[in-house]
Amino acid sequence: MPRREFVFGGHFDEELFAEIREKKLATLLAREMIENEPRWLNYEFEDAQVKIDIGDMILEQLVTETITILNEKMGPGASSNSNAVANAIGDIFRDALF
Repeated sequence: MPRREFVFGGHFDEELFAEIREKKLATLLAREMIENEPRWLNYEFEDAQVKIDIGDMILEQLVTETITILNEKMGPGASSNSNAVANAIGDIFRDALF
């Protein structure tokens, strides 16, 4: 049974009901927005996460490039001893610096 405040002359006033419902919904949304606003305005976590993600991507790219260059410098028949690796890394840094 509809509440009395929405019944006039035995008929349910849908327009009044919709208007009151819309006002109450707007009030509820405004209250929730005010309560949650500080969480939306705190960008510190997102900022830190983006910096970490970018750093990880850069590191991954550098490691991939280093492996590619090492493979090119050492060639397919190179031995896997530590001197060959150290020489290849030294060449990479010399090429990067000069």
